[in-house]
Amino acid sequence: MSEAVETPRRCKIGVDIGGTFTDLVSLDTDTGAALVTKTFTTPDDPARGFIEGVDRSGVPLREVEAFITHGSTTALNTVLTRSGARVGFLTTRGHRDVLDIGRAFREEGHLYDASWMRPHVARPIVPRYLRRTVDERILSDGSVYRPLDEDELREVIDAFKHIGAEVIAVCFINSYVNPAHEQRARDVIHDAWPDVRVELSSELAPVPREYDRAITLALNAYVSPVVGAYLGKIGDEIRGRGYERTLYVMQSPGGVIGADASRRVPVATMMSGPVAGVLGAQYLGEALGIPDILTFDMGGTSTDVAAITGGAYVYTKRHQIEWDIYSVLPMIEINSVGQGGGSIAWIDSAGALRVGPQSAGAFPGPVCYGRGGGQPTITDSNLLRGLLHEDTFAGGEIRLDAHASRQAIGRLSEELGAEPLAVAEGIYDIANANMMEAIRGVTIYKGIDPRDYTLLCYGSAGGQHVSAIAGELDIREIAVPVMPGAFSAFGLICSDLKVDLTRSVVREFDRISNDDLTALFAEMEAAGIASVEAQGIDHADVVVERFIEAHHVGQTWETVSRAPGGAFDDARRAELLEEFHATHERLWAFRSDDIPLVVVNLRVAVVGPIDKPALPRLAKGTAEPPADAVLFERPVHLGGDFRDVPFLRRDALRAGNTIEGPAAIVEQTSTTLLLEGDRCVVDGSGTLRIRKEGAAG
Repeated sequence: MSEAVETPRRCKIGVDIGGTFTDLVSLDTDTGAALVTKTFTTPDDPARGFIEGVDRSGVPLREVEAFITHGSTTALNTVLTRSGARVGFLTTRGHRDVLDIGRAFREEGHLYDASWMRPHVARPIVPRYLRRTVDERILSDGSVYRPLDEDELREVIDAFKHIGAEVIAVCFINSYVNPAHEQRARDVIHDAWPDVRVELSSELAPVPREYDRAITLALNAYVSPVVGAYLGKIGDEIRGRGYERTLYVMQSPGGVIGADASRRVPVATMMSGPVAGVLGAQYLGEALGIPDILTFDMGGTSTDVAAITGGAYVYTKRHQIEWDIYSVLPMIEINSVGQGGGSIAWIDSAGALRVGPQSAGAFPGPVCYGRGGGQPTITDSNLLRGLLHEDTFAGGEIRLDAHASRQAIGRLSEELGAEPLAVAEGIYDIANANMMEAIRGVTIYKGIDPRDYTLLCYGSAGGQHVSAIAGELDIREIAVPVMPGAFSAFGLICSDLKVDLTRSVVREFDRISNDDLTALFAEMEAAGIASVEAQGIDHADVVVERFIEAHHVGQTWETVSRAPGGAFDDARRAELLEEFHATHERLWAFRSDDIPLVVVNLRVAVVGPIDKPALPRLAKGTAEPPADAVLFERPVHLGGDFRDVPFLRRDALRAGNTIEGPAAIVEQTSTTLLLEGDRCVVDGSGTLRIRKEGAAG
């Protein structure tokens, strides 16, 4: 499904593999011409979908003089489907069941359910038979209480060989303070078994809290062979097509690194696709002068939302994949909910209509795709109501089957005793309610008023829902970028090179000298700068960001705040402290300068800036859209009844054109629905700037 006829040569390419579609954006670095290619994702072999997208785009890889950047859900899907490696998990005697015990919390809604099981117990990442212990003990101050029993370790290695372990993950208690035993264990393992991959918690996540390190290590080891083979296959395929430069991979903390480095920490790619969208939103917001943005990315499988305040996104330390299964590596905070175009509508045991989180995915997909799907989805309900048109979907390359959607929803309506259109409207409303809750999770529940933000809508399905959601949340401003259905792929080529490093401290702030702070930060910065320079970035262009993760004495969670650069003196020390208190007050609504502060981790992000693409410039027009922009008028079910609504071609619109709702703006990758009271003005970059005149606030 190609959107442009001109084939870029000197270009940057971004490839984002989602749950339903694989998107490729190729941007000509000389002319700014963009090429968008969408193919169905191939869940059985995601690399095949990547290569199909490259081949269908027609871009000759041997002529690519910039780079290819990739975002993927391969690591995430490997965990969700439990299709990872057989991991031999080695830990301290007495701690064999740490992965099953977790944090000992029960999931909300199951507090009194005797049949409930933690996901890791019901569907373990590392089953108990693959977990072994060895006698050793390091105390919390780093001193050795009991030496590593190397004879026992060799027996464990033999056991791992016998049961066919593919990776060995070593997680000893307090190794974040003193990694000597983990490092020695690796040496012994490699002496006895040279070919096996060994991963250490002290290198991957040198942070306190044993379970945090253990589950992060287990996840990384579990997905590493799958992601490594996947990236290796893509590398071989694109090299075979003449591409000789580095393949970059998006990381969950934001920023890209080379594929070889990414293979060492594949768990850091868990949310790389959604993160790319946030980075694209940050870049677009800066270019358009919109500092406060709520991202709304509704694709085929899920909806991902994030907040950008003053041009800066928020980091989180813990992104939960399933209950108590998470990584503690830093990442951009994104709230995800299982609501996408392919989310399935169903009836629960109480007879109530529900939507998602189950999805029809790329195959078979919604019923209207004609690929064998039988369960009605959000896309089917929107087609039945006329929000989508059979002949314009995906630029006309996929003809939707409205009759099949009507039959599928009809089966639901019979069971519910309601009219099919009422059921379709109910699916729409329920999905919107679920997505609004996700937005509240990054705004209202964090002390942010969503009415102060612009809702930036992208993803193939988002445009059909964004106006209704903004109206319910009293958000006045909506922006829809060019090629919204492939915006995350666009975000990939807007991203800088980035290396993140963490150092555990766990000391009261008053007991850390200025010299200690200076030395610890300097050591991490030097390592990060060396890594970025090795990937071709000039030292003079490197940007270093510093952070501390700290809590007040008595708190059980950390607050992440920025730290000043340079050598520490009393003035910079006071600046660091003030920044922490201000951040704490903003996030938690209180400030306490008197309670001592414990610094848990120091963190450094080393950024190697990469040239950003220029936004397109759209030819100027009048307020009235060109006559050839109107495709047709057709009945659309809005507010419980049908209304004739004009459908306009986005590629025919010009800067300054104004469209009053209700109307639908159609393009290859998305359809944007304007409701009554909406006024859309096309700006000079081609972005749809929608003002909800009826919104409160």
